[in-house]
Amino acid sequence: MIEDIDRISSICERLAVDSEQRFELLDLRGLKCPLPALRVRRALAGCPSGSLFRVLATDPMSIIDVPHEVSLAGATLLQQDREGEEIRFEIRAAG
Repeated sequence: MIEDIDRISSICERLAVDSEQRFELLDLRGLKCPLPALRVRRALAGCPSGSLFRVLATDPMSIIDVPHEVSLAGATLLQQDREGEEIRFEIRAAG
């Protein structure tokens, strides 16, 4: 019985690690338009499909430009939010 519990616990731990989403951070704070959008475009063009990115920006135009670049690349904008001057995006590359 204890062996079964240990085996189930081990399986659950492996599933938790496998299901974690790992985001590559693109810290674009302080860059002005059009640089944040261009950096996102370059990152999406040079990554494997399904790659995950967390983008941090402070340029107000990023709210428009980054989702536009994501759409053009065929990627998915998973989340977008703003806290003070910082704008955060979570993106999954196409594929």
